[in-house]
Amino acid sequence: MKKNILYFLLTAFFFAFQMATAFAQCPMCKAAAESARREGSQKMSSLNDGILYLFFIPYLLIGGVAYLWYRNYKRFQREEASRLSTESTQS
Repeated sequence: MKKNILYFLLTAFFFAFQMATAFAQCPMCKAAAESARREGSQKMSSLNDGILYLFFIPYLLIGGVAYLWYRNYKRFQREEASRLSTESTQS
């Protein structure tokens, strides 16, 4: 089990910090970002904040689901162990 978690964390770390060039902005967003950069306005900072917000939400959701799964898995193990111990003492 620990080996699987280690592999998962290493894979997640690898994919989270991959650097790749992507030009996926719509033309209006690209024009607004370029003009804001030339002017040095606050819009560029807001655009970056929005990108970070959109970047982290899926990771937070996946992390929340993983935490709930882990918590329920541990609770199931404890209940199973207590059920087996009570069955062994009764027989």
